[in-house]
Amino acid sequence: MKKCYPDAKECKAGSVVKAEMTRRSFLIGTGALGVELMGSQSIAKAASKTGGVKNSEDYDVVIVGSGINSLVAAGILAQAGQRVCVLERNDRLGGCIRTEELTVKGFKHDVLSGYYPLFVTSPAYKALESGLKRHGLVFLNTDDPTAVLLPNNQSMVLKRSQEENVATMNAAAPGDGDAYREGILELLSRDKLTFGLMGTNLWSYGTFKLLLSEAWRTDLHDLFSFFGLALKSCRSWLEKSFKSELTRGLLAPWVLHTGLGPDSTLSGFMDRLIFLTLESAGMPLVEGGSQAIVDAFVGYVEEKNGVFVVNADVEKIIVERQKAVGVQT
Repeated sequence: MKKCYPDAKECKAGSVVKAEMTRRSFLIGTGALGVELMGSQSIAKAASKTGGVKNSEDYDVVIVGSGINSLVAAGILAQAGQRVCVLERNDRLGGCIRTEELTVKGFKHDVLSGYYPLFVTSPAYKALESGLKRHGLVFLNTDDPTAVLLPNNQSMVLKRSQEENVATMNAAAPGDGDAYREGILELLSRDKLTFGLMGTNLWSYGTFKLLLSEAWRTDLHDLFSFFGLALKSCRSWLEKSFKSELTRGLLAPWVLHTGLGPDSTLSGFMDRLIFLTLESAGMPLVEGGSQAIVDAFVGYVEEKNGVFVVNADVEKIIVERQKAVGVQT
């Protein structure tokens, strides 16, 4: 397997990656620029005056950026038989996935992304797991995903057993464990709605169908009650549900990993979703450092004739006749 960083192919300034698209649907929201997979017969023409991507080489999909979303998109598309070209503006692939030797030689540090509970529980990982493992990706896990230590030396450890967690929280303050279990069960009682909304564009026909089916299955009052609970902030959920500073301290920081603050709408919903994930998936990290995720995706996509190009800073999406037909670096 060829390592594509830092000695990967380069795409120098002035290059054009041309795509003669027969459809206008592009994957931009996830950091990927490409054609919609289903029903597309388009071919992307990659052209470069100065090197990097070979002249007249054909691609089905061009993806801009090589973070985790772009890597997953490349893997899924390559698995489906699409020829993929991934363009990355930095001198290495991976976005916020980076492993470096910062202290002692040979001792590796994950300096940005480090743990992957949401990735290993995703449908994409399930679909790509065997191929990524074949290219060296191994996850290690623990039965103690997280913990908190307060200045007074009190501590609390989260386990992968909900029963143990409920007992620990109830011991810290009567009722805290029961409130925690109730908060998780509220998500699970509407699992189709909870996870359906997570994987659907909010303003779409798919969301409309999902809400309509849930309203039909239960009733509008229950549906509105769900959204009333889901829209609560993390601070509101913690202060109204838990008495112990230990329990609050254990639960509070994790919502920040979603990019939300403690007072943000939906932050209470996201905090509960994270702890549901931690209980079910643990805290998986990558053997040898997170860079192995990038290595595995590169190996898998290249195995299926995909190409990765570094130092390719895309400056412009080329549009002709109201169709996106390529990108310019």
